[in-house]
Amino acid sequence: MIILMILFLKWSNTYALKEDKSKFRVYSENTFLENQAVVFESELYNDSYELVNEEDVVIEITNQSGEVYPAKSFSRSGNAYRLDAGIFEVGEYSYSATVTFGGKKLDQSGEFTVRELKAEYTNVVADHGLLYNIANNTEGEMFYPNQLDSLAEAIFNKEEIVDISYTEKDVSDVINWKWIFGLIMGLLSFEWFMRKRNGAY
Repeated sequence: MIILMILFLKWSNTYALKEDKSKFRVYSENTFLENQAVVFESELYNDSYELVNEEDVVIEITNQSGEVYPAKSFSRSGNAYRLDAGIFEVGEYSYSATVTFGGKKLDQSGEFTVRELKAEYTNVVADHGLLYNIANNTEGEMFYPNQLDSLAEAIFNKEEIVDISYTEKDVSDVINWKWIFGLIMGLLSFEWFMRKRNGAY
């Protein structure tokens, strides 16, 4: 009975993996934020498609400028492998992971992107408790969308809200109006010239 169960488990493993016959696999998210650690997981299978992790798995990461980071080794995690590669700057990256198993070198490659963290996108849900505390501490009131009528009524009933008008006076000396000053001087000069011409002086 035990032998039958072992055979069944091996058969089910083989059947489950028939779509992907690769014996070496590397998993990672496609996108990370700039404050997130880049994490890889890896699996190595023997000829019976059983998980093994006796061999060392190494990965090299390259940035979009072609700079290759120092190779990192995966840690063993259960029957598989895991690597926390740390935090990377914003940009595009590619990786190549290799392992030697059964005298053959197996490799897997892929890409991932590190995106800029935008604080305004991290929490887009209103914190009603915080809003209530702010309103309460500033002698305000909090209204929900279905209470717009109450909001309008509260605004109209506020005694502090009154109509205020402002008047601003702008005074400037006439002597600063050069065109008026020039016109007056011109008229006075014309009058003096006419009187002199007519013998009034």
